[in-house]
Amino acid sequence: MEGDGGTPRRVVRVPHTRQASRDKVPISEKVKLERVLGLTVPSNAALDCDPHSGQVAYPAGCTVVLLNSRKNRQHHVQNASRKTITCVAFSPCGRYLATGECGHQPSVRVWDLADRTQMAEFQGHKYGVSCVAFSPTQKYVVSVGSQHDMIVNVWDWRGGVKVASNKFSSKVKAISFAENGSYFVTVGNRHVKFWYLEVARGCKFKEPVPLTGRSAILGEQRNNYFCDVACGRGDMGDSTFAITKSGLLCEFNNRRLLDKWVELRTPSANCLVAGENYIFVGCAEGIVRCFSPYNLQFVTTLPRTHYLGVDVSKGLTISHMATHPNNAKYPDTIAIAYDENNHKVTAVYNDHSMYVWDVKDIKRVGKSHSYLYHSACIWGVETYPPPGEGVKALLPPGSFITCSSDDTIRVWNIDPSMSPNTLYKRNIYSNELLKTLYVDPELGFIKDTDISPQGGDRNDTSYDSRNGVRCIRVSPDGKHLASGDRAGNIRVHELQFLDELCKIEAHDAEVLCLEYCRPETGHKFLASASRDRLIHVFAVDQDYSFVQTLDDHSSAITSVRFYQGQSSLQMVSCSADRSIIFRSATMNPQNELWFSRGHNIAGKTTLYDMEVDHGQRHILTACQDRNIRVYNVSSGKHSKTFKGSIGDDGTLIKVVLDQSGIYAATSCTDKNMCIYDYYSGECMATMYGHSELVTGLRFTADGRHLITVSGDGCIFVWRMPHDMTQTMMARLAQQAERAAKDKRKVPRQPIDNEDFRQGSENIFDQNANEPEEPDYRFSMGQLPLWAKKQMTEPQGPGNGAGDRGGVDMPKGRWAQRLHNNAITFKSHYDTDSVIPFPARDKRHPDSESSKDSSLEENVGVHKQYLAGPRKENHMLPNKQEASAVADFVPCPDSLKEIISGEKIFKGASKVNTKRGGDSDSRNRHHTDDSDVSSLRVDGGTTDHDGDIEDCSEHDDESTEPEHSEHLMYYPHNDDTASDFTVNAMDVEELRRSQRRHRKARPERPTDIPLMSVSGSQDSDDDDEVV
Repeated sequence: MEGDGGTPRRVVRVPHTRQASRDKVPISEKVKLERVLGLTVPSNAALDCDPHSGQVAYPAGCTVVLLNSRKNRQHHVQNASRKTITCVAFSPCGRYLATGECGHQPSVRVWDLADRTQMAEFQGHKYGVSCVAFSPTQKYVVSVGSQHDMIVNVWDWRGGVKVASNKFSSKVKAISFAENGSYFVTVGNRHVKFWYLEVARGCKFKEPVPLTGRSAILGEQRNNYFCDVACGRGDMGDSTFAITKSGLLCEFNNRRLLDKWVELRTPSANCLVAGENYIFVGCAEGIVRCFSPYNLQFVTTLPRTHYLGVDVSKGLTISHMATHPNNAKYPDTIAIAYDENNHKVTAVYNDHSMYVWDVKDIKRVGKSHSYLYHSACIWGVETYPPPGEGVKALLPPGSFITCSSDDTIRVWNIDPSMSPNTLYKRNIYSNELLKTLYVDPELGFIKDTDISPQGGDRNDTSYDSRNGVRCIRVSPDGKHLASGDRAGNIRVHELQFLDELCKIEAHDAEVLCLEYCRPETGHKFLASASRDRLIHVFAVDQDYSFVQTLDDHSSAITSVRFYQGQSSLQMVSCSADRSIIFRSATMNPQNELWFSRGHNIAGKTTLYDMEVDHGQRHILTACQDRNIRVYNVSSGKHSKTFKGSIGDDGTLIKVVLDQSGIYAATSCTDKNMCIYDYYSGECMATMYGHSELVTGLRFTADGRHLITVSGDGCIFVWRMPHDMTQTMMARLAQQAERAAKDKRKVPRQPIDNEDFRQGSENIFDQNANEPEEPDYRFSMGQLPLWAKKQMTEPQGPGNGAGDRGGVDMPKGRWAQRLHNNAITFKSHYDTDSVIPFPARDKRHPDSESSKDSSLEENVGVHKQYLAGPRKENHMLPNKQEASAVADFVPCPDSLKEIISGEKIFKGASKVNTKRGGDSDSRNRHHTDDSDVSSLRVDGGTTDHDGDIEDCSEHDDESTEPEHSEHLMYYPHNDDTASDFTVNAMDVEELRRSQRRHRKARPERPTDIPLMSVSGSQDSDDDDEVV
């Protein structure tokens, strides 16, 4: 448009909300995935290498990690379908990536790695995709279904059509394309078959045609399980190499005949990769053999990995990795990839570790990078709290701790500028992992044995078995780490050396929650909640001595929390019985602190998690109906409800607040994670990427990251948006300033603004919902009769509802009867003493109908102190008959034990506690470096003998620090070529096979059967293996 003077008019656009809304970032893209610590590689089909850039691709849940091994950097491709990725394959040009998945109606997807977007999607399999591959021309993508599907499909992925298809009669494990692109080979259980693509030449596809396949001539190896295949490259392009599970490397010639084979001298072989000059075979016990493709002559064996149960924190020099115990066990190699241009071999092992080996000099192999991850479901994550003023941190700032069903607790730190002021240093095994605590000394679950042999289908039993650490909690002072396992045991470790302080056999079922008192409460208690419906309370400052048991719930207790009330310490717990119970800490006549029951809220939906807000005025509950309900802690009244998940399916299982109390992160069983504004209830961001339930979430102390862990065994580190981080930091600064002012003022009684009217400090003023239907009510309907009577008794001295005459005795079905009606606490110190347990008052005559699990006795506690290594036995109280004793009478057996020194144990559950003075305690000295001179380390001394890679390029999107150190080299192994004998097929067997081959050969190619021939495997007419 032009004006009167012929000049273009200047258009001034006024800012408008619609324009701003178009520029707004979608909530699904606000929080970025920055780092993945974990992998889910079921077979060699799930690991591939770009032949040009050297980038390695592998799945982690429903996310594909693209690792640049030269820079040690990650990029990620996230599968929006939330289905587990089972296989990956690069295109020959390296620009595209094909993926297969498992689950209902799985798809084959092709991704453009330039912008990490999906290019094509195909649904042609029913139950899962075992492996995928690009043709050398990049025109086709071949996909193979799982053992329940057994279909091979050829896709024209640019045209979006299926070109050809056929069926198997046995499960198929691997696929490989010939270098000329004319055929591909599949292998499996008694199966080696060549498939030809000539049917697709120059024709338009309207309907898929039958795929032509011919079986290999296996001879005497016809009954073997072939688990991987690789077609030759370069001069050996006419050959095909395959391995058997029993440990044979076989070569097939261009006539599909098994030409020769060599024994690998290992219990089993799992994976294979072939280049022009080398063939690498991954075997059991961490062995990777290297052979020549020209004559199958042995070349070398790559160095072994870490041994199972290694203490990574001691691996500060190469000597630690090269020195292994005599009875050491190693993880099995399950996947291997070879970058021939950059001379890198990437190997994945079944303890979910990954090593990148430098094979530029095949006789002098060095380690480039290594990663050690959890091998089973991760149940919890805890961030290390910032130390207070004048307190030295035991862990580097930014560290976090995870626990898993693999029976390990691991300490991580991904800060590139990690503080050197602690005992924890970077090690040669992993740049992220600082320490591993092995709860199971037998290491029975450290290997991932749930990987099925066909790959892609996982029979994960970690949710149902009794092994594994179920929950963890770091004490507020950062000195202790409490953990609960799936057998009901509680262990407490000190965090400096991770030495065990005590072990308590507390519950009959898995421990679902552990909670420490906050420092501002002035108390030091640890509470444990379990699926056995019991809560135990322990005194932290009294060596975790037993204090009280609460059994008010009738089902599994999902969460327990402490908070500071108006006048006393409070406890609140929620349960699968749909109830929330508030308790107050009161002083009994014996001047001891006990928790008595207060409010009881009964609702209509199961409660799976709970969190106390920053002001300790409200609690948030994660409900089965995907809502977050907020309650006032003073009155117990329902205050507010807002949605906790964007989806319409699933159950809300986790809710956690950041340290400022502004944002709440949630996880749902539909595998979605969300971040909500706690004030307004607005959804700020959504995330996905895990393939299993997200079992734990934690914000970091600096507000920059959100850490999530899942049943898929992976840890995801998410980068928070800058504006949300700034908001959290500003609120923390305001809270610190307000706390400093409050210290200088006279403390006043806090105001309970439970009605959420206008108030300067009330966060729910403008957010309170309209009155809802009364889905929650105050009731004693679910209480047992004995509790109802006590709730209705007049409140008087020594006769309160929660007091009941003094000590509230431990009770529950886990208890057993003790001799002489005593509760016993044993501890070995330097002196002997007997400490009486607080006595109980006599009960009213009408108490005969009280709950039979109550304890009505005076209970004694005796402590035994002996010189030497410290041992504790905690015997928790059991069911007793009603009687009252005026004075404490020691148990005869206990008195005999104190006098004679003989240990007398009755049939009660006991807890052994190992102290730091035990002879088997951890050695705190550094590894001896005396044998370093015997190892060949390139380039002399470095700052630290960690992973080494020198790169001058810079990548702004990268998140992992680059390394400028030298490769770590290992001593040369003793294997020689004479140890490996190459076997050729017998002449007579060859002639018989050729006669059978000619007899079974049809006259015309069109007569080739469309389906694999089935029948007896020992038939003289048919050498096809099905």
